Amino acid sequence: MQAIGNGVVRPGQATVNIGTSAQVSFQTNRAIENQQLNTNTFCGYSRDRYYTMGATMSAGLSLRWLRSLLGIGYRQLDSLAEKEEPGAGGLLFFPYLFGERTPYMDPESAECFWA
Repeated sequence: MQAIGNGVVRPGQATVNIGTSAQVSFQTNRAIENQQLNTNTFCGYSRDRYYTMGATMSAGLSLRWLRSLLGIGYRQLDSLAEKEEPGAGGLLFFPYLFGERTPYMDPESAECFWA
């Protein structure tokens, strides 16, 4: 229903929903078999439509976690981020605050920064 509400009704179209968690889904005209089981494919709104979705447990919640870790407010966090170059010099954040569903099905995954 979210995809339809966003106007994503034709194969190749996609939608991204970011809240506490996040989902990326796209419409197809055939079921996609995924041997690794790291995405989900569901029946769509009609017989010739399917959608494949990947989800992460922590999206917007990661900002809350970082804000709490640093002991600052969201505006301060935004201000610090604005001062950094895109890509932050290669710093990566793995947002596995509660394990993970896709693409790595691992409930024991933990958050970390990697440089």
